Amino acid sequence: MFRFLLFFSSILSASVIQAQYIAEGSVIHPEQIITDYQPDENDNKEWFEENIKPFVVTEVQKDYLIRKLRTENHGTAFREAGNYSAEKTADWKKLSCKVLRLFKNKKYGKTTLALFYLPYAKNCTYDYVQKSENLPVETDEYFVAPVTAIETYRWPKGNIPKDHFRENGIYKLQIMSAQRPDHYGRKYLRTNLTYFEPKDFSDSTLKILRKKLGNDDLYHEVLDIGQLNKTYHTYSSSYIYPMAKIDPNGRGMSVLITYSMGEFTTDRGESIEIMYAPDIENDQAMKEAGVSGYRGTTNGRDCYYFVLTGVSDDIGHGNTIDYALARIFRKVGDKFKGWDQPLRGYYNKLKGYCCMGYETAKGYGAALIDADRKTYFLTDGSISSREMAESKLQSVITDLDNVDIVKYGKLKKADFVPEKTVGSVSIKYQNYSIPVDGKQIYVAAMFMKFRDDFYLVGIEVMGLD
Repeated sequence: MFRFLLFFSSILSASVIQAQYIAEGSVIHPEQIITDYQPDENDNKEWFEENIKPFVVTEVQKDYLIRKLRTENHGTAFREAGNYSAEKTADWKKLSCKVLRLFKNKKYGKTTLALFYLPYAKNCTYDYVQKSENLPVETDEYFVAPVTAIETYRWPKGNIPKDHFRENGIYKLQIMSAQRPDHYGRKYLRTNLTYFEPKDFSDSTLKILRKKLGNDDLYHEVLDIGQLNKTYHTYSSSYIYPMAKIDPNGRGMSVLITYSMGEFTTDRGESIEIMYAPDIENDQAMKEAGVSGYRGTTNGRDCYYFVLTGVSDDIGHGNTIDYALARIFRKVGDKFKGWDQPLRGYYNKLKGYCCMGYETAKGYGAALIDADRKTYFLTDGSISSREMAESKLQSVITDLDNVDIVKYGKLKKADFVPEKTVGSVSIKYQNYSIPVDGKQIYVAAMFMKFRDDFYLVGIEVMGLD
């Protein structure tokens, strides 16, 4: 019996700890809401000091909650006094609310008060359609009202069970900015990019980021939901796998909708672009694309990604040369900044190349950037015989003859340059050209012989100043 009680007690404790709200319902008496509620010392003590022990509410979260109760910090519709009248009851009843805390304050008599909020995610549907046209919820909205103002299935007759008071814990507060990011321009992310974790940023870099965002709530939201395990991900047992890291086929990334929020430079001189992935828009996109097994953040928070400047693009996710060449063309102008990877393996011994590039394609699994950073060379590795190298050259020429480059179209074929020796290397190539964003880009099917048993064959892209 004693062991049973211990077991029951542990289950009860676990359920209390896991609860993030006491009850869900709707407002049936908006006229009873205490507008512009300003917590006093008693509230502060009861709300925060007597919290559920394993959880800590930070000063930033406390400040956020208290500010959100003030009229001037509500969304547009909830700053209007007329929207709290009994005549607006039908509009309020369309909205879902969650009770966070039951408490009393002598200033308001003996009535039990409820601290509740209107969750953004629960009160708008796909495509940002609001549940209530007259009371659009633009961000999480927080209020205080007597419990009689709220209808909930957990106490339909108004009699609140004692254990619901014991569930009273304000924790896991998630800061959500009322200033939603603008959609500056659609861009695509891929799994082979370098992703930064905001928890790894230094204090000085965080100050730079905070200044860049220009809004404290947005800053705290981005830091929280910029963690890769809170962005779009899949589960395996209890472990979270971020989509941005473990989806090499682009199954989810290919439909992930992201927008650029601009760039900032870290204290180490790294230029980082902030990418914004709207929660509701992406949930709809995933659903329409039939991508199952993936989910984003909870409670309607958007996802944020930190990537090297210049690696996101508006080309898309294909891994064939029609996509790869389009992305390479875009990077010629800035000399492939952000695509640097150290030379490795036998490429270390090649002269004339400063680094490897990360952009590759199906059939062209490696990339080299030359020393003056004007050319980008796609290859599938070294070849050990002339016969195989000659065959590969014909295959590359066929690829370039037929490729239809995303956003740019067909290449214009030019002269074939016969084999000649430059220094210790023999080369021959088939030339092509194409206009790209007002500039001429030159492309070649390139054959290079370094030794009788070492050839490189592939696609070379060059931009002229």
